[in-house]
Amino acid sequence: MDQKTVYLPDGSRKTYFCGDNQTWLEIVNTVILPKWTKYCSSNWISPNPDAMYSSEKRVKGFLDRLAWLLLGDVDARGSMYKEMMREIREIPVSECSPDVENFLMSSAKPPVTGEDSKMKDTMPEKVALSKRKKKKPPEDWTTFERAQKLRETYPTALITFCVVNTENEFTYGGKRYRIKDSVEQYHPKHTSLGLLYDMDQIAVVAAEQLHWYDQRLVPIADEDIEILEN
Repeated sequence: MDQKTVYLPDGSRKTYFCGDNQTWLEIVNTVILPKWTKYCSSNWISPNPDAMYSSEKRVKGFLDRLAWLLLGDVDARGSMYKEMMREIREIPVSECSPDVENFLMSSAKPPVTGEDSKMKDTMPEKVALSKRKKKKPPEDWTTFERAQKLRETYPTALITFCVVNTENEFTYGGKRYRIKDSVEQYHPKHTSLGLLYDMDQIAVVAAEQLHWYDQRLVPIADEDIEILEN
């Protein structure tokens, strides 16, 4: 039986035990993630990321610990992965032509004769290397990638997440704002249980001026935000 200690959102620590018939992946999915999901979705980016006990650091610490936890299951899978990569990268000598096999199994230098051209023709073709992946366009970025870009663009900015009500209204800095109907991601969806909203928060970035981002940190144009009278 294996045991590991993890931090909880309130800062306390708890030790979990993994039996012989369990995996850390099962424990993470059924026990640990339910305690952290809501906290991570609300605190994974904070206005004071460099503070010692900031919520952003706590989330990153949890994710780091989570990776360490899941590595407890990796021994067998790591061996399988290495074996798979070996089969991809290596060509068994038995599958080569006789000329190539004799050459590889011999310690002698390759003969400099007219047979060189023949040998060259029988050598296995080089496996084409995969092309370097192209950079993803911004519309395909994950929320985490957008958060990183946001930090790079506005390293000293104050980032605040505001709650958006069902009228697409929110309050920031003592003023009331409304997200216009042109921003489709804040439209409700009609379901059998009633209206369902995919987004109920908006990110306000206070730099030289205010910038607006939806809950997944996709930019919202200034003209799509209107100021309401208090």
